[in-house]
Amino acid sequence: MRPSRISIFIAAIVAAVLGGAVSGVPTAALGTAPSSGSHGGAAAGVAPAPGSAALHLGPAAVGAPPTGGPAAMRRAVVTGGSIRQLDLSSSGRGANDEVINAAVSPGGTMLAFWSRATNLYPNVTDGRLHLFVSELATGKVIGVVDTSDAGVLANDASTYDSSRALTWAPRETGQRDSRYIAFGSWATNLGPVAPDGGGPYLYVKTLQTGAVSLLVQGVTDAAWSPDGQKIAFVTHAQYGADPSTDEDIWSLDLSAPDTANLWDVSTNSAGAFFTGHPAGSFEASWAPDSHRVMFRSWNTDLVPNDTNGSADIFVKDINTGKTSRVSTKKSGGQANNFSEGGTWSPDGRSIAFTSAADNLVRGDTNPDKDVFVKNLSTGVVRLVSTTASGRPTLFPNYRPHWSPDGKRIAFMSGSVSLLPGGVVDNNHVDDVYVKNLATNGVRIVSITKSGRFGNGYSSIYEVGGWSDNAWLPGGRAIVFLSMSSNFARTDGNQFRRDVFLKTL
Repeated sequence: MRPSRISIFIAAIVAAVLGGAVSGVPTAALGTAPSSGSHGGAAAGVAPAPGSAALHLGPAAVGAPPTGGPAAMRRAVVTGGSIRQLDLSSSGRGANDEVINAAVSPGGTMLAFWSRATNLYPNVTDGRLHLFVSELATGKVIGVVDTSDAGVLANDASTYDSSRALTWAPRETGQRDSRYIAFGSWATNLGPVAPDGGGPYLYVKTLQTGAVSLLVQGVTDAAWSPDGQKIAFVTHAQYGADPSTDEDIWSLDLSAPDTANLWDVSTNSAGAFFTGHPAGSFEASWAPDSHRVMFRSWNTDLVPNDTNGSADIFVKDINTGKTSRVSTKKSGGQANNFSEGGTWSPDGRSIAFTSAADNLVRGDTNPDKDVFVKNLSTGVVRLVSTTASGRPTLFPNYRPHWSPDGKRIAFMSGSVSLLPGGVVDNNHVDDVYVKNLATNGVRIVSITKSGRFGNGYSSIYEVGGWSDNAWLPGGRAIVFLSMSSNFARTDGNQFRRDVFLKTL
């Protein structure tokens, strides 16, 4: 696999990130919105110092088999830890507009999220989509990210909510949390936008200095590698020898300050791009080893004998160039329907993904999407989105997030019968669940501490992007979005999406 050398706008990011993402990174911070002063004590837009407000969470017991018979079982699956809203103003008022998507920082102290809310931060009142950061300890917004070096608010007037790349740089050794965040925006006043380029533009913000740099153009999703050296991104722009105007995936090597190194990811093992239709590759996600990239693709020539006419999950090894298909049966047989939404296990040995196929394992009687786990060494496929007794359920199950300890998987489901003990999830909307892979136990996340189901749709689909996670470090809490109005008294936008933290 050969690198393509092209001119991309990385001068500022080289100085900031390459000088620090691996060693000696300059102290980093949130940009300030245009303001004549500060608010609430700390300087406006400045993140707390590394030693401030830690997040203390209770012990987890997800999936642990309860004792005491059916009554205890019912209490265990429908009650649990506290739930808090995370999109709050400095005065504790909930956002007055919905949250589009969110990402937890690697150290678990901050949350970045997109919203058009006009009551979260001083002078951010234009009703446009902006990227806020709140601290998880309080849920209160501490800054806005999409500002220029001088603190000028982004002029992004786009209504394309889905094209919002959001990924944190990994936490450096000795640091409490990340110092950089990459985000997609249509704003043209944050960096030197090229006349031949097009949005969304991928910017990188240096926290605490407020410096922002334009990294690359035409980006709809991005994922920072765990080693901090690379960013994989999805783009419709044509780079190098890519003849397609459909979405493809590239990896940008940040370790070469003299020129930009691009590696083509969504190609076959020979490095050839697909030129047919349907086409398009999405959802790039790095393995823990930082040299394998998982992605979803409609391309039919990435591996031999791909004739199912559906999107599949693939893995590209950028060291060897080898491309392999993951969403297959143990025997290697093709899935008979589409697959999507993959996530790596913490040890990089397995991948959890969503598939509408019913031939990946025996006994899959659900005609809708399910969550599966594929062991990359043995090829063994396991159906995860089942009841505690192993029975498949009706209705869609999707968007897995693997816990940091590798023992549990969170996912979304529209099922009414996942919970044990005769408990019926009867709110008629999708909820968030956790499956214990060892005990097969199932718990519901999107529920109040007293056991009340949410009165609105709940989701982890828009949390974490494809490289980050809905889980907090240590696996003691999960961040999710919900339209429910009965999760917090601070909810200020009835039945529109807010972001919540649930302790387990």
